[in-house]
Amino acid sequence: MKRILAACLLILCLLATPTLVLAIQLQELHPTSFVSNGAKIVGWHWLRRANDYAEWTFKLPQNLPPSVIAVLCFSTLSTNTYNGGAGFDSKLKVKMSQGGNFRVKLKNDCPCLKYRSSGDSHGIGYQSHGCAKRKISRKHGANTNILKVRVEYPGGHHTAVQKSSLKMILMIKERHRR
Repeated sequence: MKRILAACLLILCLLATPTLVLAIQLQELHPTSFVSNGAKIVGWHWLRRANDYAEWTFKLPQNLPPSVIAVLCFSTLSTNTYNGGAGFDSKLKVKMSQGGNFRVKLKNDCPCLKYRSSGDSHGIGYQSHGCAKRKISRKHGANTNILKVRVEYPGGHHTAVQKSSLKMILMIKERHRR
């Protein structure tokens, strides 16, 4: 009986003690502006030559805590060449103004089509997606409310983008006492 009473007291003490709960708040951001020097074809900017780029600008919320993770979600078109085939993946070089440089692989939505149509598929099977997760690193004295994401053509398969091709999801850690 004493053991049961001691166990009940221990449980009551643990429940009464405030605990720290870590939660993640997700916030989706859409770009405020977009520019590209890629060839514009039917509303898409094709990155297929050296020095082709696209750049999105995002406005960050005020008073972000120091440890914020940005998840970049790309929705693009990919093909193997000019007027190319379906089912191809591609890559982009990414430069974040507050997150460093890295590469992202864009996976074709329907790899079953790969190598089935190396010639002009008229855009069928071009859809591709990729994502990357980066810590936002704020530079001292920089305008921390503006974040720019620039992608560049690294060679290889062609990629097309537009303003809506990039969404950013912020993962904001929140601490609560319970």
